[in-house]
Amino acid sequence: MFKTRNWRWHLALLCEAALAMIASALLLLFCLMLPTKQAGVCYDVFGYGLLPLLAAALACFAVRKGLHYYLSWLVPAPCFVLTSVLMIGVLPEPGMALLAVLLGFVGAAWGEERNRRERKKGGATWRKS
Repeated sequence: MFKTRNWRWHLALLCEAALAMIASALLLLFCLMLPTKQAGVCYDVFGYGLLPLLAAALACFAVRKGLHYYLSWLVPAPCFVLTSVLMIGVLPEPGMALLAVLLGFVGAAWGEERNRRERKKGGATWRKS
């Protein structure tokens, strides 16, 4: 039989959402502790640099754990937006969310490709194709 190392899809989805919310909350707390001018620059650096990279890593992680790649790239950006709205009451710039979606899509494709390569090598798989 096949060795499975995947989780159920709803568990992978919830873990991805929880990690996205926790990471964005910690980054926002760090930015809020800085003085006003530095906080704005820090928020832009995190919003345009770190959060999209985190979205790519989370999407790849979720696909590797068994979540379908069409669903995994959608989760991090709304979580980042929701965390920003809940913590500071302001919507982030649309470019931040769009960049997170774009890199989440790239991360999901990367995770799916890694799964396919493992399947070709005969490693652990989560599909019976």
